[in-house]
Amino acid sequence: MIVSDSPDASTFVTPNARFYMDDWIETGTGNRISRLAAIKGAHRISILENSTICENCTLNGDVTTASPNQPSIVLGKYTYLAANCLLDPPRAKLLPEFAVFADIKVGNYTTIGASSVVRLIQVGNRVLVGSKCILGELSVINDCCIIEDCTVVPPKSVIPPYSKVSGIPGEDYNVEQISASYRKVLEADSRIRHVLE
Repeated sequence: MIVSDSPDASTFVTPNARFYMDDWIETGTGNRISRLAAIKGAHRISILENSTICENCTLNGDVTTASPNQPSIVLGKYTYLAANCLLDPPRAKLLPEFAVFADIKVGNYTTIGASSVVRLIQVGNRVLVGSKCILGELSVINDCCIIEDCTVVPPKSVIPPYSKVSGIPGEDYNVEQISASYRKVLEADSRIRHVLE
């Protein structure tokens, strides 16, 4: 929403904060990337349309993978990365001279909450990851899942579709099934976040 008392009408307001349009880079495909985001190896990162990357996010695309001509990080359409997220491809193999990393694929209509660390290989479509989550190395989160705040997904885990995950392994880790009706809710949430930010 445009603030009318702004001297140049380039300010917009969200429920929690005030941002300036100059703080963002907007692409021809509708992507919005904060100027305060750190994107390493941009030539190895593919971002589909209408995605948002907020301030202080770090995307580390500058890694050695088995397919050096393919992107090491792929973000689907309407992906939303909240402030302070880290997307760091997981180590797939350790060779004597160097490490080989796996690609990260994030599906469409997916939200990654603030201060979350993503080191898995796949997040499906219509997934909501809460704040301060750690998504373990080489894990897979399938479509239509909710990962609650402060959850730790163990390395090499596979989260089935339509699951809600919470807790820390060895303490209170829990995976439960959710209704198929969450599919539309998760997609709508992702679209709204892109418009509001």
